[in-house]
Amino acid sequence: MKPYNIDIKQGTSFHLVIEMKENDEFVNLANHTAVMKVRQDYHEEILLELNTSNQRIKIDEGGTIELVLTAEETKALKFKEGMYDLLLTNSYTEVNCILHGKLFVKKSSSI
Repeated sequence: MKPYNIDIKQGTSFHLVIEMKENDEFVNLANHTAVMKVRQDYHEEILLELNTSNQRIKIDEGGTIELVLTAEETKALKFKEGMYDLLLTNSYTEVNCILHGKLFVKKSSSI
């Protein structure tokens, strides 16, 4: 899997929609959960966590996953760069890494 880098503009709302398809058909994501943790480096403290429990990750049964942060949440981010992976767990507790890469927090000149 090729790394996918994410840019977040500090102080703005953040939405990233991921379409899960297999053979050009949307994957049924019923009973799935997801977690994404951002760290400076492996095994270091968590800088940001998105998951289905804190509602920063929304999963639609129809095959889409949405990462969401409010403008207030992005404004509070205190780091410039981190590494992440996005893990999807199905109802059989099988865990798959569906996305990974670097996450960059860009300063806003308007904030």
